[in-house]
Amino acid sequence: ADAYATPWALPPSVFALLQEGVTNYISVQVFNGPPLNNFTFLQDAFYVQKDTTSPVVDDTQSGDDVARAVGGTTYTVGVRDPSSGLAAFQYSASLTPLTASASLIGWTDIAAVANTTSYSTPWAVNFALLASGVTNYISVRSWDVAGATTVAADVFYVLKDTTGPSVAIAAPLNASFNSSLATLSGTAASFFGVQGTEVSIQDMFTSLYWNPAPVNLFNSAAPIMIPAAGTTAWALSPGIPWVDGRAYQAVARSSTTSGIYSTTYATAAFVMDLSTPTVGVLAPVPDSSVAVLPVLSGTASDPAPNPSGLLTVEVRLRRNTDGWWWNWFTQVWAPAAVSSVTAGTAAWSLSPTPQLQASLANGTSYFIAVRASDNATPANQGDF
Repeated sequence: ADAYATPWALPPSVFALLQEGVTNYISVQVFNGPPLNNFTFLQDAFYVQKDTTSPVVDDTQSGDDVARAVGGTTYTVGVRDPSSGLAAFQYSASLTPLTASASLIGWTDIAAVANTTSYSTPWAVNFALLASGVTNYISVRSWDVAGATTVAADVFYVLKDTTGPSVAIAAPLNASFNSSLATLSGTAASFFGVQGTEVSIQDMFTSLYWNPAPVNLFNSAAPIMIPAAGTTAWALSPGIPWVDGRAYQAVARSSTTSGIYSTTYATAAFVMDLSTPTVGVLAPVPDSSVAVLPVLSGTASDPAPNPSGLLTVEVRLRRNTDGWWWNWFTQVWAPAAVSSVTAGTAAWSLSPTPQLQASLANGTSYFIAVRASDNATPANQGDF
């Protein structure tokens, strides 16, 4: 042919002989055949810069074991490509290790690295997009001008904690009445570990807070957070002389081993009910003689101040001749005392069964014992 204009590539065997990191100058020669055997030589017709090596990630950053509540921490992970030079350097975040899935934060440019051969400046991640309460795995990738790409999964991880531990009060229960309360207790939990729990206790009548030893008074206008014993299960015995009928409020917060506090505190409002209910019998009239016993009845009350209210009234019936008690369930007399829960509380009544009516002997005396319980924890009980 008189001409050749089709683009052509270096044979693979020739490309394999080219060197990386330098400029390979390509010369061409063209000649015709016999009988003329003329040729033309063109030196350095073009050059080839060979780069088949991917960028190298320099990871000198270990996992960040400090749970972070705010962003701004920088991390030392760099990249270099001395051959064709860098084209891009990016990071991503995932909740699944060893995947570099970019499921949490998509691939994001760390810096503009075009026309450079290395990047080593510490850099920060987008903290707002990280998930709290879990491990965020950070991966990087880079590619060079020649198109060779490197992906490095989990070059470090970030522990984000913007909520602190969850905390709960188990005793006293919220909106409860309590007849005794030596110890306040509850639980706390955090993915990052619980360091401890603190509790404040407020007298709702005076609005003052408990000031622990050596003061031991409700005299503080500001909350005083008292350290409780324990971590995931905590307890506090404040030694408070509770006042009958007084309302109080306990507030608890916990902290992680990194010192991050709960953003949501636990609250329990409660009342101390230290009063014992009273109960009495109206029918039959005490010390009376009756021909028939149609009903046992009476009254009960849970005294002020701020009572929890009556829960139950129990009745027992004893035969005085032998000291045996009526069993309301088996309907026979037996040595052990058995209680029957009556209908009603403040005004209560219990109708004897035909079996009981038939077992009452003429000329025999009987004793009625009653007990009232209120709604406090544990219940206050009066009489028997």
